[in-house]
Amino acid sequence: GFRLHGAPEEPRAFERSRDMGHGPFGVADRFAHFGTDAEAVRALAASSPRLGAPVHEGLDLLGAEVVFAVRHEFAERLDDVLERRSRALLLDAAAARAAAPAVAD
Repeated sequence: GFRLHGAPEEPRAFERSRDMGHGPFGVADRFAHFGTDAEAVRALAASSPRLGAPVHEGLDLLGAEVVFAVRHEFAERLDDVLERRSRALLLDAAAARAAAPAVAD
């Protein structure tokens, strides 16, 4: 079959990491869901205080994650970032609406 972009080289790597005590579903840190791109997103977040900070106090979405979505995941519209890439709109619609100007910037 085809391996998705960012997926681990070995199938079921998340099961091994869970067995090694990395928490539910093998998530050891906030960038784990980026797969092989995790280090790139982490470096982007570390490159600037603005990118390393949440786009809104009510959301767990960093500026770096927004920039990465636009540059590398082909996000083209505001709703693409807030709804599809981050799920922010589903998790807290009011916070996502309040964050929209910062995300668009």
